[in-house]
Amino acid sequence: MEFNTISEVAGVMPGLQKFIVVEIVQGGEKRFLIRTAIFRRIEEKERSLSHDDILDTLYEELPKEVKDARVKMLGGGWLDVSANDIKIKGSSHDYGVEPDRNFTVAALRRAFPDHEVSVECDQAE
Repeated sequence: MEFNTISEVAGVMPGLQKFIVVEIVQGGEKRFLIRTAIFRRIEEKERSLSHDDILDTLYEELPKEVKDARVKMLGGGWLDVSANDIKIKGSSHDYGVEPDRNFTVAALRRAFPDHEVSVECDQAE
């Protein structure tokens, strides 16, 4: 798998989920990727995946040819995904809102052209 074939958006499923946006650089090439994790409360003692956990999953996903790439967490928030809509909400507690929420909207629209993609909150949240 080559650097430019890594999916721009991955992991999005129906329901409420955390998402991250990362910058990945290899050689002279730069890409921005969106990854998610479903939020579930199964038992009080269990915790949901953190934004760092999603980043760890991305590292595991990268093919060996890209393992030397530099990956930087840019921020994130929450996605609320239904059959027809994707609502972008809030921000990462640890990393804040990604620097370009318009990129997030555009990438989700490319990945899900049949969904209405909207931002439910402002970036100051």
